[in-house]
Amino acid sequence: MAGDLGRAARLFRRQRYSEVIRLLEPEIFQYRESFQFYHFLGMSCLRTGDLAGAFSYLKRAGQIRPEDLNISLALAVIYLRRGETGEAIEQWLEVQDNDPANKYARRGLNFLKNNPDPTADSLEMRKLERFIPSQGRLERVIPLIAVSIVAAALLAFGASYAVTKLRAPGAPTREGLDQATLQSSATLTQTTGQYRYVLTNNEIRAVFNRLRDEFAHYKDNLAQRDINRLIGSNASETVKEKARTLQSYLRTPNFATFKDSFSYKQVSSDPFLYQSCFVDWKGMVSNLKITSQKISFDFLVGYHNEQVLEGIVPVYLDFAADLRASTPFEVLGQVKLNGNHIELKGISIHQLMPGGG
Repeated sequence: MAGDLGRAARLFRRQRYSEVIRLLEPEIFQYRESFQFYHFLGMSCLRTGDLAGAFSYLKRAGQIRPEDLNISLALAVIYLRRGETGEAIEQWLEVQDNDPANKYARRGLNFLKNNPDPTADSLEMRKLERFIPSQGRLERVIPLIAVSIVAAALLAFGASYAVTKLRAPGAPTREGLDQATLQSSATLTQTTGQYRYVLTNNEIRAVFNRLRDEFAHYKDNLAQRDINRLIGSNASETVKEKARTLQSYLRTPNFATFKDSFSYKQVSSDPFLYQSCFVDWKGMVSNLKITSQKISFDFLVGYHNEQVLEGIVPVYLDFAADLRASTPFEVLGQVKLNGNHIELKGISIHQLMPGGG
């Protein structure tokens, strides 16, 4: 195995899953027929908490190599974590049909037999590792010290929110927070020019202080909105530069970590205010187009249950995905502007069950 796939294999064995994702995702079209590519990506997404990405990549891996039972075992874990126990059972039974002695499928079925209504604690990824074959190296966290356990769990889920909960009470210490200070006597406004939002000195200070609090507590989507508000306002260049600095520290979410979404109505009422923010919308895929460089489609927002159409938004993906027209999906995407029109850069997708659930 040469090139990027060889490097990805080494990173994967070292459990550096985020690096595997960063390395391989830009090469999605080059390796679109490679089982190893989708396997490494899917399993890495699973271990970092991106269930939608894991599902998409592993489904494609299964299409390329349907006889690989490890893919079915991984998909069973995804279904289990999504609360779709019937589908998880179906995957495990399929594995048993092909390999009656498979211990991983037996463990999964016994788990559901003894836990018909699993708790969130029992579905933590570190506890579900026993349902997936080892990748050639012991991947369980050895509990030598409590700190290593916490660090591994946080890495697995990418749960920045959990970081704030684990810290001792007191001022948050997020990297970049020291950039978010304003002099108490400073004049924060500009007096010339045209601005989208005209604010008083006190209003600018209030917005900046709110931004600082949102940033400190990892409420990145709310922080991005207030960054846009300051950049589009009559705030001084000093204030705007501080806002841009904080923006450089914001994180890209996944379905497992995302919170504070905005509705289509909110975004469409003032697109500039929500530029670069993330949204989690449900809808229907239409006008699907697939090229060698990207996938694009019109997203019928709110029409996942074929009842209310809130709006139509162009979406583009720079990664491969199993998409079908006239199918309900949930899209996690970043708001982009094309002139005054909204577009979404898709970050992750999840096919909804019939009926939009």
